Amino acid sequence: MVNLRAPIFYLGMDFYQGLPGFWFFPNYYLITYRAHPVIKKLPFANRIFTLGDKTTKVIPRSSGHLLNHPLVQKFIIRHTRGDKVFLTFFKPSRKIEIIAQKKGWRLIGNRQALAKRLENKIQLWQLLHRYPEVHFPPVQVEKLGGLNYRVLAQQYKGCFVLQLGLGWAGRSTFKVCSAKEFVRLQQKYPKQWVKITPFFLGWTLTNNNVVTPTGEVYSSYLAWQITGQKMLCPGLPMATCGRVWAVSPGKQLENNAKKISQFIGFWLHKQGFRGFFGLDFLLTSNGQLYFQELNPRLTASAAFSALSELKQKLRPLLFYHYASFLPLKVKNQWQRSKLQGGEIVSRAPSQRIIKKSVASGAYNFQKQYLGAHFFPSQEWITFIGGYRGEKIYSGSEVFRLSGWGKLGEWQGQNFRLASPYRNFYYWIKQYYGKA
Repeated sequence: MVNLRAPIFYLGMDFYQGLPGFWFFPNYYLITYRAHPVIKKLPFANRIFTLGDKTTKVIPRSSGHLLNHPLVQKFIIRHTRGDKVFLTFFKPSRKIEIIAQKKGWRLIGNRQALAKRLENKIQLWQLLHRYPEVHFPPVQVEKLGGLNYRVLAQQYKGCFVLQLGLGWAGRSTFKVCSAKEFVRLQQKYPKQWVKITPFFLGWTLTNNNVVTPTGEVYSSYLAWQITGQKMLCPGLPMATCGRVWAVSPGKQLENNAKKISQFIGFWLHKQGFRGFFGLDFLLTSNGQLYFQELNPRLTASAAFSALSELKQKLRPLLFYHYASFLPLKVKNQWQRSKLQGGEIVSRAPSQRIIKKSVASGAYNFQKQYLGAHFFPSQEWITFIGGYRGEKIYSGSEVFRLSGWGKLGEWQGQNFRLASPYRNFYYWIKQYYGKA
């Protein structure tokens, strides 16, 4: 733990993503809207502010609106005592920037304008496609309303992939294999520019990275991203349903991904970017590795990765994101480590209210509750689920399972959960119903 006097406040709708900071800094606080019952069981519950407990008024689901609430600002002021205040967040927000500027608070994270330009899949391709080191798949960019399905189907020999500029968890990516699906998208987004690529049979790989203020780039090992699995994300064929690290894709692919990551990290540094970013890659069935997209912010796997590194008594990659924006002198470099385990995510195909739930935390393999533990372990399964009465939006997470060790294996394009996790998954589904 670093002895930094200044208070740090994490802003986020999901409390889990903000947990690792409690092991980094003694004066760290977490602010969330979600009034999850498990928060009261955590050892640092007195440093967590849940707006949902204090008001029945529903606010838009964003960290900016969370910070804008008077009760949240009152909480921050009450815990500062005239010190410098640092705000950190999952995703950059212009609203956060405006409020922070008015209050004289400092930000741990990049500006929203820069991050948005980099996260836009079409703009990023326009910026980077001239560099062969990045290794994009074949891409064309067109306005969707002017395209012809027959021409595209003939050009790509059947299926192809359309991507909008912005989106999350795979919700702006569409596999198109029929005129009906193409027309539906064309009518919905007639004026949108889209990125079109061939549909490759293969797998998505992902990694986490940090570029320091001096331009050093730290890159994690690759994880296999679980995408569009019917059991986990029904009706969401391109949605992200988790990620696993237990099986390496091989030394050569790791090296190739690291070279691309290093190049993009150096390039980001030249754009004025620093801190955490994630990269997605496509591994085709014939062994080709292509760069797909950039997430210029914290990623969905950042918290699990950090907790896994803490478990191994290592300083997490996530810490170096914080250090990139704080007045800290960090002498030692990050130690790259291989993670064991992963996360499985179940998403809702449509909006719903949760009617039955079980306690979040750690369970042994006999499904006995062990308490509010969130470090991955071979001895238990960590479960985080929605709570009774909570509204879950279409495409949003209903629950997640995580563990240390082998969670399952690939059988072609399908990921099959290992027996203990599969049994636990079906037990949980009795309470939460269809995914």
